[in-house]
Amino acid sequence: MYTLFLANVAKGLLPVLEILPIQLMMVPMAIARGFEPAKFLNGSKGTVIE
Repeated sequence: MYTLFLANVAKGLLPVLEILPIQLMMVPMAIARGFEPAKFLNGSKGTVIE
């Protein structure tokens, strides 16, 4: 298990710094599992007819 230490930043910026490393790790993990990053597999259109 790894520990990632974050810099001291303004309280409003902390959520961005907390999620960014996880998002960056998801791309290589998706590729390693044979998925195309940012491709929606189970999504569908919300509007079919306007």
